[in-house]
Amino acid sequence: MGLQTIESQRITEISKAAVELRRRECQDVSEAHSESHLGNVARLGVAVGTLYGYSPSELLLVHTAGRFHDLIRSSTEDPTANDDGASANTAVYILGKENRRGRLQTSDKGREAIRYAIANHAEAPEWMLDPKRRNTLPESLPDKIRFALFVA
Repeated sequence: MGLQTIESQRITEISKAAVELRRRECQDVSEAHSESHLGNVARLGVAVGTLYGYSPSELLLVHTAGRFHDLIRSSTEDPTANDDGASANTAVYILGKENRRGRLQTSDKGREAIRYAIANHAEAPEWMLDPKRRNTLPESLPDKIRFALFVA
C-alpha cells in the first residue's frame, strides 16, 4: 500500500537520493535508517492515515514525513545529537527548495506540519498517554501527521 501520485513518486526519488548521498559521503546508513526503512515507514504511515480517514493531501504529508524522517543520522546514534530535529529541518529545506524550483508544490503549513511530526516522531504524543484523551484522534494537522508517523 502506498500513494501512487506524481508528488509521492518525486518524494520517493528525493529520499532515495538522500540515502545514496549519505552512502557516497561514507556516512553510516544502517539497515534501521536505510531506503527500505524509509519506504516502510511511509507506507505504514499512509495505511494508518487511511484507516483514520485522512484526506489525500494529509496522506501525502504523512508519506513525505515517513520518507524524510531519518534523513540525518549520527553514526553513534547519540540521543544528544538531535538527529530528529536535524532531519526535520533538512526535510523542510529540501521541500522548500523543490517548491521554489516548481518541481514539488508544498505549502508553508504542510512543511511546518512535516517539521513538527519528524522532530517529535520518536516519542508518544502527550494525549496518547492520558487515559481520558487517548481514544480521541488529533485534530490539528501537525498532530495528525505526527500520530501516523509515530504509529508507523
